[in-house]
Amino acid sequence: MVKLQVTNIVGTASNSVWSQVRTITLSPTHQVMMVIKLSCDDPDSLVDLPTTGVGIIDEIGQKGAEEAQKIVEGIADGLTIDLLVATLHDSTFSIYKHGEVEVY
Repeated sequence: MVKLQVTNIVGTASNSVWSQVRTITLSPTHQVMMVIKLSCDDPDSLVDLPTTGVGIIDEIGQKGAEEAQKIVEGIADGLTIDLLVATLHDSTFSIYKHGEVEVY
């Protein structure tokens, strides 16, 4: 039996920017972390960034990080995604990055 431990850390939130960190512990030696930031250039956009962001995180978990930009492009004009996915498995640390993500 695989027991997943999921942790969400909420980052910035405004009308035009939303970000979140999600960590998933698959086992004591295997962890996955996602940092996602959505930005909308249109100040009058009716896009609900938090709802959209959570949906994208779920889609990434199902379809993979390479699908992230395709998902965003179908939502609204001017919407961009910055994404970082990292995995730690045994002693191997791998990072996938798309866009401009700053992690401190």
